[in-house]
Amino acid sequence: HNLAPTKKITLQGWQSPNRSLFPITTSTTVSASRITSSGSSLDTSLSMGSANIVALTTPSAPTVATDGTAGTTTYKYAVTALNADKTETLPSAETTIATGNATLSTSGYNRVTITPVTGAGSYNVYRTASAGTPASTGLIGNTLRNLFLDTGIAATTAAPTVNNTGTLAVGGTASFGAGVRSNAVTFANAITSPVEGTIQSFTDSTTATWGATITGSGANHVLGYYNGTNWTVIGK
Repeated sequence: HNLAPTKKITLQGWQSPNRSLFPITTSTTVSASRITSSGSSLDTSLSMGSANIVALTTPSAPTVATDGTAGTTTYKYAVTALNADKTETLPSAETTIATGNATLSTSGYNRVTITPVTGAGSYNVYRTASAGTPASTGLIGNTLRNLFLDTGIAATTAAPTVNNTGTLAVGGTASFGAGVRSNAVTFANAITSPVEGTIQSFTDSTTATWGATITGSGANHVLGYYNGTNWTVIGK
């Protein structure tokens, strides 16, 4: 695939400085010949001043306490950190509370306190187990502070399984002799929560016209660029 030279590439999720995959959990200096993300990889010949992949640290387990009317019901919670692009870390370890009200409400709720993560813009809170009401598990809210109150909020999506907050910063001049390669997937399996500048190869686009919006269930193999709203064709 050929890339327009002015496109910004955002890598997410995984790095492989020595060809063995591991999730990004900290700032790592890379000086090897292969950098792999969740869904994309750079193979280089490698002429690069420096490369640094930086991701938010997974939060520590939150502190959970009962406010208002207590009880004997068990609930569990985990949290994630989000950066300015709204991409998300792996969830923290779970915290269990066994003194929750049987029915969470504004008069008997669980207070979740989060240890701040450097660089985080906000936090997602997940109820991961519930023996009471509501019984639903998953995302219950986002907070800009390090405090969240579960007053009986219905849960939605499950916690992520990949830390996708990583970004690649290049210092000096970068020359990728072998080009840029993206693993091909169907449109339904595109990178989760992409940010503007993300690239992905698709095997089932309905169009191969440069700049056109990509949708799935077609027969075209194309390279897509996420413009902040839609995936668009930048190569075929």
